[in-house]
Amino acid sequence: MTATVGIGSNGEMVGYQITNCFPKGVFDYQAVAALKKWRWQATAANENKGASADQY
Repeated sequence: MTATVGIGSNGEMVGYQITNCFPKGVFDYQAVAALKKWRWQATAANENKGASADQY
């Protein structure tokens, strides 16, 4: 499964899009539930803690 995730300035997921999944639709709910629990920290490349989009 591959998903594009939007990350807000507080480090929480603010949106997502499933870009690839096999078998289609089987693991979507569980993957998104896990991503909602993750927290991201700003790096030196994003010190102003602006919103970001990453692919996982």
